[in-house]
This record gives sequence, structure tokens and C-alpha cells, in this order.
Amino acid sequence: VIFITGAWDEAAAARALRLGVHDYLIKDADRGYLKLLRYRVETALRQQRTERLLRDSEARLQAILDHAPASISAYDLAGNLILSNRHHAQLAAQTDETAQPELPVRDQTVAIDLERTLTHRDGTQRTYHTVHFPITDAAQRTQAVGAISVDITERKRAEQRIQNLAYYDALTGLPNRRLLQDRMQQAFASDARHGGHGAVFFIDLDHFKSLNDTLGHDHGDLLLVEVAMRLLACVRADDTVARIGGDEFVVMALGLDDVEAIADLQAATIGEKILAGISLPCQLGDHPYSVTPSIGITLFHGRELTLDEVIKRADVAMYEAKAAGRGTMRFFDAAMQTAKREWTPA
Repeated sequence: VIFITGAWDEAAAARALRLGVHDYLIKDADRGYLKLLRYRVETALRQQRTERLLRDSEARLQAILDHAPASISAYDLAGNLILSNRHHAQLAAQTDETAQPELPVRDQTVAIDLERTLTHRDGTQRTYHTVHFPITDAAQRTQAVGAISVDITERKRAEQRIQNLAYYDALTGLPNRRLLQDRMQQAFASDARHGGHGAVFFIDLDHFKSLNDTLGHDHGDLLLVEVAMRLLACVRADDTVARIGGDEFVVMALGLDDVEAIADLQAATIGEKILAGISLPCQLGDHPYSVTPSIGITLFHGRELTLDEVIKRADVAMYEAKAAGRGTMRFFDAAMQTAKREWTPA
């Protein structure tokens, strides 16, 4: 609408503009205003087209933002929200988190990546990968700051499941051979720096195959889980209990004395506890059952032996325990390269 009047009235013109008039012209005797009318109409139409295109563009942008699988927002430097999408509104409604990023300094041009865990109002926790980035003008001055947050909870859970499959025994939840080897390498390095001995206990359950053959593998699995729990109860938090296959377990005890004779006694005490703990009767479903372990023990001190040598020595000692009648333990004797030292119960 273009308002044409024959008299100049500033108040009337202001009222017309407030009512939505696009422009106004004042009639003159020479009818010069008609020359301006076409220009003003064309200008008004171009402005309307520009405004319509801008609205259409903003609508398309908002549709894209709302369908993006992420919380997207932008704040001006005063902390006012100037742009957001549907997921941002949902996240703000589900948590106490405003999702407002920290405002960068004006010359900051580097985006910031972070992971954060948010507690939702229903008590669940979800993990988000968030990027904060400056929004600059043509002169590279920061005018606002944006934030994009993607829910990566399921990805983190999948990564954890993969980690568990790679490093933990699926049945017992204990570390597997791979994780045991990693921890032993760390223990070798720590002992080399700080001194002290460690001990490895190679544990094999006696007559386990007979249990599987008579009661079935499901009962065998119940026994393996029970033994795992008993082993964990026998050691300290810093020690490692691992299942390396079948009915074979390995315990690595750390922090034993630097004097080998004293470390021997300490390892024997731990072995006695393991032997007694596993040998207690247990209940496998409807069946009472008793099992004994054969245990081979060897000490290690820093990097004097390789990982394979330590495991092999404990394994040799374990077979000597079986040869001695099972349900007992033997230490590996490095001087004789065989498991010769017998253990006598206290």
C-alpha cells in the first residue's frame, strides 16, 4: 500500500506507516509525484519479493535444523538465544542443562570439542559430543557462538561392549588373557621402578571335565562363575583375577616384599586362602558340589623374566601340583627349572 495525500501531515503519515502502509507520496501541482509512483511501486514489490525469499529461506533452514539429529543453538555475546532447533528445545526440557556454550573471546577462531554426560529428569544419563564454535562477521570478529550436541550414548555403549568382548571373559566378567597380559606388562614396569615382587598363581580345577560330562555344561558354567567370585574375594583390589580359558584361572598378586624369602611366604599365604576358598562346598542348581584346585605359583621381579616365561613357570608348577595328587599347590623352583618346592599346610 502506498499512501498518496494532497497535504503534508506528519502525524497522518506516521499513523499510516504504523498501520502497514509501505510508503507515501505528496501530490504536487505539476503531478511530479506520478513520476515517483512507478519507482516506489517497483521498489515495494522488490522488497516484498526479497522479504518473501528471506522468509522462505529461513523456513527451509529451520526445517533442515529441526530434522538434524543434533541439538543446534546459537547465542549472541550477551548470552541471548538467537537460533535453535527442535532437538535443542527437547534437550532443554529434558534436563537442567541450558546447553548455552561458554562465550569465546572476540578473536577466538577455534572450535572446542568436548564430551559431557547429562542427567535427564527421569534419572537416566546420556552422553553428548558437543562442539562450541565462534560465529564471525566478514572481518572475522566473533558476533555469536554456536553449539552442536549429538547424543552418542548408544555409540559409547557399543564401544564398551566391544571393549568388554576384547578384554573380558563373557561368562565370568573377569579379565581375559589379553587384558591379563597388558596388566602383567604394566606390573613388570612398575616393579622395575619401585622394587618388590609379584606372584602369579596358575589355577586349574580338578576333574572339571567329569562335571561337564555328568551334570552338563550349564552346571560347569555355574561352577566357573562361582569360582570367579570366590577368587575375587580372596585377593586385594589391586590384584588381578583372570580366566584364560576353559577351567583355567590366573591370579596376579602385586606389592609383595622385595626380599624373595619373605615374598615366598606372602605368596604362600595368598595361595592357602585361594585353595581354601575354592575348596568350600557349593550349590550348583539342585546339586551340591565340591571342587579342588591345583595351583602353580611363581614369583616375578621387574623385567627379569618375560611375560611368557612367567606364565610358563606357573603352568609347570600347576602340573606338578596335579602330579602330587591334586587339591594342592606348588612353587616353581627357578634353580632346578622344575616345580620341586612342595607346600606344607600350616
